[in-house]
Amino acid sequence: MPTLRELGVDPDPVIRAAGLGPCLFDDGVSLLPFAALVRLYTLCVARTGCATFGLRAMPEKKFLQLTGAQSSEFSDDIRRLLRTRLTSNHCSADDIAHLLTMHRRTLSRRLKGGGMGYRAITNEIRFEIARQLLQDTQVPLAQIAAALGYSEASAFTRAFRRWSGQTPTTWRDEGPHE
Repeated sequence: MPTLRELGVDPDPVIRAAGLGPCLFDDGVSLLPFAALVRLYTLCVARTGCATFGLRAMPEKKFLQLTGAQSSEFSDDIRRLLRTRLTSNHCSADDIAHLLTMHRRTLSRRLKGGGMGYRAITNEIRFEIARQLLQDTQVPLAQIAAALGYSEASAFTRAFRRWSGQTPTTWRDEGPHE
Protein backbone atom coordinates (compact mmCIF):
# COMPACT_ATOMS: atom_id res chain seq x y z
CA MET A 1 0.00 0.00 0.00
CA PRO A 2 1.34 3.44 -0.85
CA THR A 3 2.07 6.01 1.84
CA LEU A 4 1.06 9.67 1.59
CA ARG A 5 4.65 10.60 0.71
CA GLU A 6 4.72 7.99 -2.07
CA LEU A 7 1.57 9.64 -3.48
CA GLY A 8 3.27 13.05 -3.40
CA VAL A 9 1.46 14.40 -0.33
CA ASP A 10 3.20 15.83 2.74
CA PRO A 11 1.54 13.99 5.66
CA ASP A 12 2.06 16.69 8.33
CA PRO A 13 -0.57 19.17 7.02
CA VAL A 14 -3.06 16.32 6.52
CA ILE A 15 -2.47 15.08 10.07
CA ARG A 16 -2.89 18.64 11.42
CA ALA A 17 -6.09 19.16 9.37
CA ALA A 18 -7.52 16.05 11.06
CA GLY A 19 -6.92 17.75 14.41
CA LEU A 20 -3.93 15.61 15.38
CA GLY A 21 -0.28 16.40 16.10
CA PRO A 22 2.31 14.87 13.74
CA CYS A 23 4.49 13.91 16.75
CA LEU A 24 1.68 11.54 17.77
CA PHE A 25 2.97 9.05 15.22
CA ASP A 26 6.64 9.22 16.26
CA ASP A 27 6.44 6.41 18.81
CA GLY A 28 4.63 3.97 16.50
CA VAL A 29 2.25 2.79 19.22
CA SER A 30 -0.14 5.72 19.74
CA LEU A 31 -3.85 5.03 19.87
CA LEU A 32 -6.24 7.32 18.01
CA PRO A 33 -9.85 8.13 18.82
CA PHE A 34 -12.06 6.62 16.11
CA ALA A 35 -13.47 10.03 15.07
CA ALA A 36 -9.93 11.36 14.54
CA LEU A 37 -9.00 8.28 12.54
CA VAL A 38 -12.05 8.74 10.29
CA ARG A 39 -11.16 12.41 9.73
CA LEU A 40 -7.56 11.49 8.98
CA TYR A 41 -8.55 8.74 6.55
CA THR A 42 -11.11 10.98 4.80
CA LEU A 43 -8.54 13.73 4.37
CA CYS A 44 -5.92 11.26 3.08
CA VAL A 45 -8.31 10.00 0.41
CA ALA A 46 -9.39 13.54 -0.52
CA ARG A 47 -5.84 14.88 -0.77
CA THR A 48 -4.28 11.93 -2.59
CA GLY A 49 -7.11 11.18 -4.97
CA CYS A 50 -6.35 7.52 -4.28
CA ALA A 51 -9.77 5.91 -3.91
CA THR A 52 -8.39 2.78 -2.27
CA PHE A 53 -5.88 4.46 0.05
CA GLY A 54 -5.01 1.95 2.79
CA LEU A 55 -7.70 -0.59 1.90
CA ARG A 56 -7.53 -4.29 1.16
CA ALA A 57 -10.29 -6.77 0.57
CA MET A 58 -11.03 -9.21 3.34
CA PRO A 59 -13.35 -12.20 3.51
CA GLU A 60 -16.57 -11.83 5.49
CA LYS A 61 -15.43 -14.32 8.14
CA LYS A 62 -12.27 -12.30 8.89
CA PHE A 63 -14.21 -9.02 8.86
CA LEU A 64 -16.77 -10.37 11.30
CA GLN A 65 -14.00 -11.65 13.59
CA LEU A 66 -12.36 -8.22 13.62
CA THR A 67 -15.61 -6.37 14.26
CA GLY A 68 -16.84 -8.68 17.00
CA ALA A 69 -19.95 -9.85 15.15
CA GLN A 70 -20.99 -12.13 17.99
CA SER A 71 -22.01 -9.13 20.08
CA SER A 72 -23.31 -6.79 17.39
CA GLU A 73 -25.84 -6.55 14.62
CA PHE A 74 -24.78 -7.12 11.02
CA SER A 75 -25.89 -3.57 10.17
CA ASP A 76 -23.47 -2.25 12.83
CA ASP A 77 -20.66 -4.20 11.19
CA ILE A 78 -21.56 -2.68 7.82
CA ARG A 79 -21.57 0.78 9.41
CA ARG A 80 -18.04 0.20 10.73
CA LEU A 81 -16.91 -1.00 7.32
CA LEU A 82 -18.54 1.96 5.55
CA ARG A 83 -16.83 4.43 7.88
CA THR A 84 -13.52 3.31 6.41
CA ARG A 85 -14.67 2.81 2.81
CA LEU A 86 -17.19 5.57 2.21
CA THR A 87 -14.61 8.11 1.14
CA SER A 88 -13.36 5.82 -1.61
CA ASN A 89 -15.07 5.30 -4.94
CA HIS A 90 -15.71 1.65 -4.09
CA CYS A 91 -18.55 1.52 -1.60
CA SER A 92 -21.59 0.45 -3.60
CA ALA A 93 -23.61 -2.46 -2.23
CA ASP A 94 -21.96 -4.66 -4.87
CA ASP A 95 -18.48 -3.53 -3.78
CA ILE A 96 -19.18 -4.15 -0.10
CA ALA A 97 -20.72 -7.55 -0.85
CA HIS A 98 -17.67 -8.46 -2.95
CA LEU A 99 -15.35 -7.32 -0.17
CA LEU A 100 -17.21 -9.61 2.24
CA THR A 101 -17.20 -12.43 -0.32
CA MET A 102 -20.99 -12.64 -0.43
CA HIS A 103 -23.60 -11.92 -3.08
CA ARG A 104 -25.22 -8.49 -3.10
CA ARG A 105 -28.63 -10.06 -2.52
CA THR A 106 -27.30 -11.83 0.58
CA LEU A 107 -26.01 -8.49 1.88
CA SER A 108 -29.39 -6.87 1.22
CA ARG A 109 -31.30 -9.74 2.81
CA ARG A 110 -29.17 -9.66 5.96
CA LEU A 111 -29.53 -5.89 6.28
CA LYS A 112 -33.30 -6.03 5.69
CA GLY A 113 -33.48 -8.73 8.35
CA GLY A 114 -32.12 -6.15 10.78
CA GLY A 115 -34.60 -3.53 9.61
CA MET A 116 -32.18 -1.39 7.55
CA GLY A 117 -31.34 -0.99 3.90
CA TYR A 118 -27.90 -0.38 2.42
CA ARG A 119 -28.78 3.09 1.13
CA ALA A 120 -30.15 4.21 4.51
CA ILE A 121 -26.99 3.04 6.29
CA THR A 122 -24.77 4.69 3.67
CA ASN A 123 -26.62 8.01 4.06
CA GLU A 124 -26.38 7.74 7.85
CA ILE A 125 -22.61 7.29 7.67
CA ARG A 126 -22.22 10.04 5.06
CA PHE A 127 -24.07 12.43 7.38
CA GLU A 128 -21.90 11.35 10.34
CA ILE A 129 -18.64 11.90 8.43
CA ALA A 130 -19.90 15.20 6.96
CA ARG A 131 -20.76 16.53 10.44
CA GLN A 132 -17.33 15.51 11.77
CA LEU A 133 -15.51 17.22 8.91
CA LEU A 134 -17.66 20.35 9.08
CA GLN A 135 -17.29 20.66 12.84
CA ASP A 136 -13.66 19.66 13.30
CA THR A 137 -11.91 20.92 10.15
CA GLN A 138 -11.97 23.79 7.71
CA VAL A 139 -11.94 21.50 4.67
CA PRO A 140 -13.85 23.26 1.84
CA LEU A 141 -17.33 21.95 1.02
CA ALA A 142 -16.25 20.88 -2.45
CA GLN A 143 -13.57 18.59 -0.96
CA ILE A 144 -16.00 17.15 1.58
CA ALA A 145 -18.53 16.54 -1.20
CA ALA A 146 -15.91 14.80 -3.36
CA ALA A 147 -14.64 12.68 -0.45
CA LEU A 148 -18.20 11.52 0.27
CA GLY A 149 -18.81 10.56 -3.36
CA TYR A 150 -20.92 13.50 -4.55
CA SER A 151 -20.34 14.76 -8.08
CA GLU A 152 -20.84 18.39 -7.05
CA ALA A 153 -20.95 20.46 -3.88
CA SER A 154 -24.57 21.35 -4.69
CA ALA A 155 -25.61 17.68 -4.54
CA PHE A 156 -23.90 17.39 -1.15
CA THR A 157 -25.62 20.58 0.04
CA ARG A 158 -29.05 19.23 -0.95
CA ALA A 159 -28.38 15.93 0.83
CA PHE A 160 -27.09 17.67 3.96
CA ARG A 161 -30.16 19.94 4.02
CA ARG A 162 -32.37 16.86 3.75
CA TRP A 163 -30.56 15.23 6.68
CA SER A 164 -30.26 18.23 9.00
CA GLY A 165 -32.68 20.89 7.78
CA GLN A 166 -29.74 23.27 7.23
CA THR A 167 -27.08 23.88 4.63
CA PRO A 168 -23.58 22.65 5.50
CA THR A 169 -22.31 26.24 5.66
CA THR A 170 -25.03 27.28 8.12
CA TRP A 171 -24.44 24.15 10.21
CA ARG A 172 -20.68 24.81 10.31
CA ASP A 173 -21.15 28.51 11.16
CA GLU A 174 -23.40 27.71 14.12
CA GLY A 175 -20.44 26.23 15.96
CA PRO A 176 -20.00 23.11 18.06
CA HIS A 177 -22.78 20.53 17.91
CA GLU A 178 -23.37 17.50 20.07
